[in-house]
This record gives sequence, structure tokens and C-alpha cells, in this order.
Amino acid sequence: MVGSFPDLAVEPEDVVHPGLLGGWLHANARLSVKGRELLISRVEDAGWSVMRAAEAAGITERTAHKWLGRYRTEGAPGLLDRSSAPSRAANRTEERRVEAIAALRRPLSAVDGREALGQIGCRRPALARKILCKCL
Repeated sequence: MVGSFPDLAVEPEDVVHPGLLGGWLHANARLSVKGRELLISRVEDAGWSVMRAAEAAGITERTAHKWLGRYRTEGAPGLLDRSSAPSRAANRTEERRVEAIAALRRPLSAVDGREALGQIGCRRPALARKILCKCL
């Protein structure tokens, strides 16, 4: 028995939140960071073939090569989960236009969304919804 929690092998204050260790495991990830480290160890240290290590880990050979490549270029940090969000948006609205719409929308009772977009020459409803939400 450890402390006042007989079913736990560690004290609660010894447990570290996963978010502090480099992020959460992606929902569809076949390997945790520890699993990726084991994959790397098998190939780099134990001399396993990539195909054999991938099969043992339950992943494709292509995925194993991806993790090996990241490890070889970035070291251990390359094995951490990454965001799948794009780093940039190719069709992002110019900040100048967003600010112009925001300025028109601030007195909400005076100008509705369609009128504000008409004043600056925007005729794309999807863009309107996205920009106007920023202003509310």
C-alpha cells in the first residue's frame, strides 16, 4: 500500500499530466512516444530491419520510415506528436480587410453583416460568416 491510495502504485503528486510531457497521443496514433522509441531502438540498436520492426509495432513500413526519418533529423523531439493544423492558409483574408469589416461591425445596431460587406466590396457569403464571427 502506497500512502492513502492502496490501489495506486504511485502517489498522486508523483503523476505528471501528459500535456506536460510533450502533448497528447493523437486519437488515431498506433504508437505512443514510448512505442516510437522502441521502434527506433529495435532498428538502430538491435539491428532489426525496418520491415520487421514495423510489423512488430503494428504499423506500416512507410510509417516506420517516417518515424526513423524524424528521429534521424530531429533526435528524440522528432518522436513527439505534432499538430495537424496547417501552418498557414493559402486563401487567408487580408488583415486589412478583416479590420475594415470589424470597424464597420463595432456599432452592431447601426450596420448589419451584409451591409458591412457591401461597403467594402466583399461578395462571398462564406468569407462573410468567418470574418463577422471575429467581430462579435
